[in-house]
Amino acid sequence: MQKWKDNVGIEIVQRLHGTCIINNADKGMIVTTSFFTEPAKDEHKKIATKMELVDFTKFKDWLSRYK
Repeated sequence: MQKWKDNVGIEIVQRLHGTCIINNADKGMIVTTSFFTEPAKDEHKKIATKMELVDFTKFKDWLSRYK
């Protein structure tokens, strides 16, 4: 777990993807109370089957469903 004060960038998406490959993980997930940069979203499109990105909007939706 790590805290960012800015939007999550491409390097974080790439780092987690690499970690998933090394550890033979089925899927990785990044959850943030912030948002993702456009380059991070573009990178995610290339590897979407192996990665889920959850930004503030989606996180709020999760919370409202499980209240």
